[in-house]
Amino acid sequence: MMAPMAVRRAANVLLLHLMIFHAVVAAAGEQQAGTIVRQQRRRQVLLQEKATLLALKRSLTLLSPSPLADWNESSGDVCGLTGIACDWRRQHIIGLSLGDMNISGAVPPVIGNLTRLKSLDMSRNFLAGQIPAELSNLRGLEVLDLGHNQLSGGIPPSFSELASLAYLSLKDNQLSGPIPAVLFKNCTSLGLVDFGNNDLSGEIPLEASENILVLSLYSNRLTGKLPWWLANCTYLYMLDVEDNSLADELPAGIIAGKQQLKYLHLSNNYRFSSHDGNTNLEPFFAAVSNCSQILQIEAGTVRMGGRLPSVGQ
Repeated sequence: MMAPMAVRRAANVLLLHLMIFHAVVAAAGEQQAGTIVRQQRRRQVLLQEKATLLALKRSLTLLSPSPLADWNESSGDVCGLTGIACDWRRQHIIGLSLGDMNISGAVPPVIGNLTRLKSLDMSRNFLAGQIPAELSNLRGLEVLDLGHNQLSGGIPPSFSELASLAYLSLKDNQLSGPIPAVLFKNCTSLGLVDFGNNDLSGEIPLEASENILVLSLYSNRLTGKLPWWLANCTYLYMLDVEDNSLADELPAGIIAGKQQLKYLHLSNNYRFSSHDGNTNLEPFFAAVSNCSQILQIEAGTVRMGGRLPSVGQ
């Protein structure tokens, strides 16, 4: 017979093993339950975002056959739908690409419910009406392209809440009113701004990010001077302000030392002039000569006075 001490020791060892076994089983059960809960939550989120997509589709006028034919109740894989990109976990819709689909109607405010969107492209369509302020709910948005449509009204000042925005194109529309100063001031990640070929008026905002690479404001009704913050945009690649009513000296100080500048478009600003009372072109051409990557300068129909430098200079 085993001694009482040995029996107790064996019983304790057995009890310890049982406790470890139950702990392992319980942990595995909790992990499995957690996985199931996460999967259910992910599925619920995607179902909600799918409902938003269907509401969006109902708000648009589409050609037949519809380019969004697979956006329907029976579609199982939301992340596989036309124009949709999801995050790597396939938990949220982060990209909506509806460009060049012959879509007409207004920009649906319901898009503002897709709060995880990082990219929204509805360019090259026939969208009309005003830009809905609800797009400002997309706080993680990095790319917004509504260019080449028939949008009217003003640029929503609430776009200033899109702090992550790096690419903003509203070109080739019928937008009017001023450029919201708070937009340039608050959206410090902006690298490309293209508001060309609209009907915008007022001055170019006096404060903006130094990260801007492309500023395209051609064919509007902008007045005033080129803002000095452009001089701090070290990697400026394109500056296009032609076909406006700007009144300033040729921007020698702004472009000086811009080693990445390739395109400078100033034409058809009839109140632009050269330095020293429109008599001295030397500062402008000296600045241009230091822009080693420059490919194109357009400065037609400006009040450019003074002596042109020789070819050798």
